[in-house]
Amino acid sequence: MIVLAVMLAIVCGFAAVRWVHPGVRGETLVGEAILVGLAVPAIGLALAAFVGVKWSVGAVLVASTLISAGVAFLPSRDRKSVHVAERPPAGTSTSLARCIDALSLVCLLGYARFAWFAAGAENDFIGIWGVKARVFLARGGIDWDFLAAAGNDYAHPDYPILLPQIFSWVSLITGEWNEASLGLLYPAMGFAVLLLARSGLRHETSSELLTSLGSLILLPLALSPWIGLAEGPLVAYGAGALILLHRGLTGDSGAMRAGAVLLGLAASIKNEGITLAAAVAVAVVVLGSTQRWAHLRSLWPAAAIATPWIVLRELHGLQADLTEGAAHVRLLSRTTDPEQLMQIVRSIARTPVGQPVMWIAAVACIALFWRGVQRREVLILAVVLQQLGLFLVAYAVTPNELEWQITWSWERLVSQVALPSAYVAITLAARQLSRNRSSVEDAMLERPTS
Repeated sequence: MIVLAVMLAIVCGFAAVRWVHPGVRGETLVGEAILVGLAVPAIGLALAAFVGVKWSVGAVLVASTLISAGVAFLPSRDRKSVHVAERPPAGTSTSLARCIDALSLVCLLGYARFAWFAAGAENDFIGIWGVKARVFLARGGIDWDFLAAAGNDYAHPDYPILLPQIFSWVSLITGEWNEASLGLLYPAMGFAVLLLARSGLRHETSSELLTSLGSLILLPLALSPWIGLAEGPLVAYGAGALILLHRGLTGDSGAMRAGAVLLGLAASIKNEGITLAAAVAVAVVVLGSTQRWAHLRSLWPAAAIATPWIVLRELHGLQADLTEGAAHVRLLSRTTDPEQLMQIVRSIARTPVGQPVMWIAAVACIALFWRGVQRREVLILAVVLQQLGLFLVAYAVTPNELEWQITWSWERLVSQVALPSAYVAITLAARQLSRNRSSVEDAMLERPTS
């Protein structure tokens, strides 16, 4: 039944992507359809709750159909086909690329098996994401009383609720609350963002071998080990958004619009997604070209998707724990006291960062090929640096004990920006290798024959 539910979502996604990114095809189409499609029924449940309709299978199907059909038939301003680099003729490199793709598929299937058995084991799933979904299911809608009730702070009522709503509609379609089935959403989302990364790398290099090798390197960054938590979906939507925006800045308005949609969905997953959207807007304005204001306006879908939750959260008084009490006093105290600053530094240094070899390789690669960097890569790196800075600010204002807060969150936070950082590094390296190969081939063609 979980396969049927995901297939239903993909159908909804195809219909929506038809308007969001007209002319798109291949891996980009499938990746966007999965990510958008998983969100469409969840948004449908939110609309059903807003008009007072109790959640049910029928409500999911009707709402999803109406949203998908409505979006699909909206007039689009841009019907140009999306250019996709043609694949090179079959040969040794293509055969090797297929072998690498087969290895990636085996790893993805192994991860799916892990996700099936690991689902429901994480504390934050039990206390935050899973409990919200079960409460909403029992209520047949969004339970604002539960979110606003004193004593339910453990469930982080201020967090956006897209992920619990995804869990809810899947449970409605499958007819049961099955945590193992919910775990399979994570390989689906990881697969989707990998497809977007593959398409982006092929667009940059036109090399099947480099595309397959880059996808294999990105694979562990796209597959979150925290099944049931928001990090996996946030990486899928957030990194997917940055990859599409990276491509959209070359003039592909459809990719820009699709990236903005995924950015809005990332902001609907977790609070860090909201700061990600803000960081993208800042980077576009500060680092953008002469078209910066046009690019900023093209991000309107992100604001349209994210704003309703922010407004509702304020209306229902759902306060974040970071802003409890005198947050500004804590910020001032911890940033002006050398001992407290060193405590943050020491705690971070003692906490595993996750994929340390990847981070070393990514930084080295970016430094080595920096001369080939383009403005759109700088924009992604600026977003990553802003996010890391905001993570540190969050530690400076948290009312919780610093050592505990950093120990249990730093690795997960860093994982949110690992994939886009690695994507920039691989893009720079692959682009340079592709140029070197073209130069060698041109030199061989110009060599006089004897």
